[in-house]
Amino acid sequence: MKNRLLLGLILALSAAAFLIGLSDAPIERAEIYFLDAARAMVERSDWLVPYYRGEPFYDKPPLTYWLLATSFKFLGPSLFAGRLVAALLALLTLLATYLGTRRLIARAEDGGTTEASDTAAFFATAILATSYAFVSFARLTMSDMLLTLLTFLAGVLYLRGESESRQTWLIPCGFILGLGFLAKGPIAWIYFGALLAAFVLVERRLPRIFTPKGLLGTLLAVGTGLSWFFFIYQREGIEPLKWFFLRENLQRFAAPTYDTAQPFWYYFLIYAVEGLPWSILALPATLFAFRAGSPRILRVLLIWPLLMLVPLSLSRGKIDYYLLPLLPPLSLLIGAYLATSAPSARVLRALAGVVAVLLVGAIFFPMLPAPFAPSASVVTAMRAFFALAALACLSAAFRPTVRAVVSVCALSVLGTALFLFGAIVPAYRAAQPTEELLDHIARERVYTPDLQIAVCDDTLRLQRDILFTLRIPVMEHCELWQVASSSRKFLIIVTLLQERSLRTADNVRHIASLKHLPADVTRLSTLLEGAHVSKVGLLANFQTTDPVARWKRNREFKRWLDTPEGQKAEAERLEKERLLAEERRRAGLR
Repeated sequence: MKNRLLLGLILALSAAAFLIGLSDAPIERAEIYFLDAARAMVERSDWLVPYYRGEPFYDKPPLTYWLLATSFKFLGPSLFAGRLVAALLALLTLLATYLGTRRLIARAEDGGTTEASDTAAFFATAILATSYAFVSFARLTMSDMLLTLLTFLAGVLYLRGESESRQTWLIPCGFILGLGFLAKGPIAWIYFGALLAAFVLVERRLPRIFTPKGLLGTLLAVGTGLSWFFFIYQREGIEPLKWFFLRENLQRFAAPTYDTAQPFWYYFLIYAVEGLPWSILALPATLFAFRAGSPRILRVLLIWPLLMLVPLSLSRGKIDYYLLPLLPPLSLLIGAYLATSAPSARVLRALAGVVAVLLVGAIFFPMLPAPFAPSASVVTAMRAFFALAALACLSAAFRPTVRAVVSVCALSVLGTALFLFGAIVPAYRAAQPTEELLDHIARERVYTPDLQIAVCDDTLRLQRDILFTLRIPVMEHCELWQVASSSRKFLIIVTLLQERSLRTADNVRHIASLKHLPADVTRLSTLLEGAHVSKVGLLANFQTTDPVARWKRNREFKRWLDTPEGQKAEAERLEKERLLAEERRRAGLR
């Protein structure tokens, strides 16, 4: 009963952490590809071919786009509607982890639901819900959370189906594997192949996938996974398939096209960081899995993610979020270790101590400068929470029990996430000039529908918001003076120095100059070095009939004349006019 009450609390707080302020965070990572393609499906009424920036886009299969497009269809195309899909998928992954752990550990024990399996399921779910990477990507609209859910579900169903009386589970397992292929491509089947290899290594027998039901599941996997590619081939020919299988998959794996220059052990380091605070338990859980008398299922669950790491580590392209599908089986392994091994007080104290140290560090962590930080009262409440949570962790470490330490650590992480996503991120987003700049661009477009946008500096990462909100693909790189003097009509997003260099150009119109923080301010290194406020400028190389814009230009020009820079430029202009008038006078006398 205690486990279920605590589980309910953790799931409720997880839902809040995943959902709160979803539309406030800037568009991150690869989100824009999925958001723009899904919105295009709805607006074009074409659910077969994804479009990005107005062009066919075959980098990923369509399942994630379909889920997002469905959300857009009912809720409208917005960041909240898109990210809601990711949050719901994350909650489903937690539910699958709880039910899967309960079944697999119970089967390893005595075939029925035991107190140990119930406790292991609670621990595994709490660990996954509060792992750093999982919390982060539960709020991002990408295909990786869907792949994580489908990969784990297929693995659980397969392990259940390996029992002679459970062969029927191989049929839905195959269907889910097909959906996994539609979510991310061949990697879903490669991950499942790693599970089969892990099973063979541990059980020392071939898997029962060649039974009639196993073969039916295989046919379902192939038929479901390749269905979209068949229809794409029928409509568009062979080129989309060549693009996806050769460029997006084979080149990403073997060619330097996506080379991130990371060493083969890159993902071990990534898990040590992105699996915090629970990654410190991975080593003792590994030792427990190989201890005599431990359930063999734990060795399968350990070897499975290790074998999944093989193709990831051999790949030339390495990205941190590729690790996400490994988190559920590792969480299950650690949860079972905590529930069934009676871990030493030293291990529990180390876990509580790490979380306490992180919380104390958060108390003294530098805040963003005003007005980009929350109010002083919110900051005070947040730091008070960090202090109380650190004390609770230290108290739990004094006479540690597994349930107390896991619960206190998990609740501390979720409380921190609620402050981050409910207070810090909205304050940061509200103070950024993104919405104001989008309003300026939208107004300019009313009077000049054929305008184009050149981003000569995108430290604010405006091009993603411009594309998703205004449906305008931007020119990502520009030669400043070439764009400014172009006969085509451009809005130009520039830095303060670039804006100053164009101030005196006759054909350039100043629209806005606004303070902002660079988008990389969320990086730990940037915060520790100190976040510096700068300015972003919006210029146009054409005139407008908008009376408000003309009035703003005159007002801004008068304000600029009052600055030392403006007075200097005006003095230089007057001197040039005087010299020109003198030259004309002399020419007239001749």
